[in-house]
Amino acid sequence: MVYIKEVDGMKKTFAIILACTLLGAGAFAFFSKQGGSKIQILETVKTEKATIQDQLLATGIVKPVVGAKIEIGARATGLISSMPVKVGDKVEQGQLIAKIDSREIERNIETMRITLKTMKATLEKEINLFPVNIDLQQKNIEKREADLHLTQRNYGRQKKLYDQDASTDEKLDQSLHELRLAEAELESAKTELIKIKTSHVNDVQVLENQIKETEGRLQELLVQRSYYEIHAPISGVVTQVAADEGETIVAGLQVANLITILQPEKLEMWIYVDETDIGKISEGMNVFYTVDTYPKKRFEGKISRIYLEPETKEGIVYYTAVISITPEDALLLKTDMTTHVRIVKEVKENVLAVKNGAVKWDGAESVVYKITGDKKNPTERVSVKTGVKDENNTEITEGLNEGDEVALKIILPEKRQGF
Repeated sequence: MVYIKEVDGMKKTFAIILACTLLGAGAFAFFSKQGGSKIQILETVKTEKATIQDQLLATGIVKPVVGAKIEIGARATGLISSMPVKVGDKVEQGQLIAKIDSREIERNIETMRITLKTMKATLEKEINLFPVNIDLQQKNIEKREADLHLTQRNYGRQKKLYDQDASTDEKLDQSLHELRLAEAELESAKTELIKIKTSHVNDVQVLENQIKETEGRLQELLVQRSYYEIHAPISGVVTQVAADEGETIVAGLQVANLITILQPEKLEMWIYVDETDIGKISEGMNVFYTVDTYPKKRFEGKISRIYLEPETKEGIVYYTAVISITPEDALLLKTDMTTHVRIVKEVKENVLAVKNGAVKWDGAESVVYKITGDKKNPTERVSVKTGVKDENNTEITEGLNEGDEVALKIILPEKRQGF
């Protein structure tokens, strides 16, 4: 009997505990459901007319414009005797920025100048002596002509005497021999005159050709000597120096780029546009961009040209659009900086819009929660159609009117599940 009473007491105690537990759980569920069924509106905005820019996001990089970055190589071989500039120095166009030992080529130039001077003196002498030689030869011809005339008269006289048996064969033969000799000497003098003229022309031609050739070689040496003094082709800032004073360089082998000069105010930006978006942009479109080092500054520009040649990166085809950068902005930027770009494809003015956060996605549907002012049902779920969107606002084409108040930040109740 005692055992039965103890068992009944334990059953009653267990039943009471179980009833209390179920009652507490039910109360907790009830109050939880009551609290979670309320919509909490944290912030609201009104629909209003606004200007919205349809934008395309892209990534770009800052580059120097063509000709703004010059890599200067060495065309001469030798010891660097002077390097008056270092990285960071500002240089002016034409300024001496490096010098290579040129003593050997200077000696070659001096030797060539002496040779050229000798050739010119020889030519001048030939030209000056030519009239003198011609005059002497002309006088020699005149003398030979006089001698010939004399021997002709002597031969005629001897022939007449011989025909009268007043002279001998020896005298006639002697006068004839003298006549033939005078004729030969005159002919030889005339030939010598022609030879002098021809030789003069040839000698002058040869000397002139030699002088011209020597002048050409001298000019080549002077040009080569200019390679030993390196001058800045543009004004700018030295960004790289590949060798130091005292080092020996071999042209074309060791130092392809000796000094690099950059004009920091002449920059442009290259935007890499995906092939799926390249048809959406064109030259003249406005561009806004930022860089990480100036996150709060917005730079502006326009697309100046679009390259036709594609570039493939990691299997994706990109096309390059180029943006001009003003000198003022260029002084803030640096080459190879990454830019975050917004290309303005279209601008819509005075359109109905709300803040981006007010438009919610419910599956494939765009919805907003319109404020009703009713305490029991403070919001109304409204399906809307949207248009263009920028970084702040979204265009509303259907579903709302100007001045409608909608929830920007809202906490919706959890959906109840049936048992």
